[in-house]
Formats: sequence, structure tokens, C-alpha cells
Amino acid sequence: ADDLQEKASAANGTGGKVAQASGAVNGSGGQGFKSSGQHSQPPAGVDPKKAEKAEKAKAKGNEYFQAGKFMEALTEYTRAISFNPNNHVYYSNRAMACIKLFRFEQASAEDDCNKVLRFELADKDKVKALLRRATARDALQKYEGAEADLRAVLSLEPVNKQAREDLQALRRHQTEMAQAQAAMVAHMRAQQLPPGFDLNSLPPGIDLAHLGLAQH
Repeated sequence: ADDLQEKASAANGTGGKVAQASGAVNGSGGQGFKSSGQHSQPPAGVDPKKAEKAEKAKAKGNEYFQAGKFMEALTEYTRAISFNPNNHVYYSNRAMACIKLFRFEQASAEDDCNKVLRFELADKDKVKALLRRATARDALQKYEGAEADLRAVLSLEPVNKQAREDLQALRRHQTEMAQAQAAMVAHMRAQQLPPGFDLNSLPPGIDLAHLGLAQH
């Protein structure tokens, strides 16, 4: 199936990768449908009328996605899934909408990518789902999982530019996070605060600067 290239501007997402997370939604196609827009017979067990409604909902979702209306797109992809849960394209597109909405947690981008990867997929579709799941996992600080996804992409497409760049960015992100955590712990110890102490839990009106506890 041909991809519909997104028209939305790049968002400053996790590691700068939200807009790049294989950032196109799938156009017409998928199980039992031709990219020309004319329907062939849907797979066995799929009601033809529901399959047609699902394709219409997906097409509407793609229009919303191109217009940058990601919440509306997500709603339409969810409708498509409700009509026909047996087409991986709908989950993949909804995962991309979730990423644009910074919805990375369970029952969102990562979960939809998990569902996509349970299907029998062509390598290009598997790569797309893995890249999107890596973005979601990075945002959830599941760094080992994100790295595993990116390496899986490179095992399928050794010269995949996005996977290589994302892997480098992930490593930088991990290093920055480790340094920030180390600095925070050192600062707290210098102030003789117990680990995990939340300065925001102090009563209002306390002069933290006077106590030498001001946050930086």
C-alpha cells in the first residue's frame, strides 16, 4: 500500500523522534483491498459491509492526519478497528496518531504496535511498526526495549538510516539521563536530603533559598 506523507510540522518529541517515527500513515490497501481504492474480496471471516465501513473510516482518518487533526484521526482509526480488527494497517495508523498525541502508555502507541507485530507482515510493515514502538518505548524510558526494536529493524534493513540515527540518539539520551540522575543525587546529598525527598511536598511559604534548598 502506498503511504500518505504527513503534512503536519515536526514536533519536538522524545529524543526529537516523534515526527520521524516512520511518520506516514498507511493509505489504501491492507488485507483484501487494492491501493486503487476499488475493493477486492475481504479475507474470509470478515463481513464485507463492515470491511467497507472500516476502509472508509481509515480513509477519513488519513485525511484528518494529513490536516494535523490527530485526535480526530485516532477516533477514525479506532472506528476502523471496531469494524474490522483483522487489518494491521488500522493499528499501525492509530499508533502513529498516538505518537503525535504523545500517548505512549499502555493501550496507546506501544500497545498498538504490539498488535501490529502479531500479524504476518511484509518486512516494510514490520520495520514501520518496530520504529514506532521504539519511539514509544523511548518515551516510556524502556530503553532496552527501544534498543532491541531498533536492532531488529537493522537486522531486516541494515542500511536503514532512521534506525541508525535513532539508535545513536537513544544512546545519547541514556547518557544524558544517567548524568542528570547522578547530578540530582549529588545535589541532594550535598543538601543532606534523603533520596526521594520531594521539595514540592514542603508547606507553602517556606523560603527554600534561605534554607539553601532552592531548586535549580
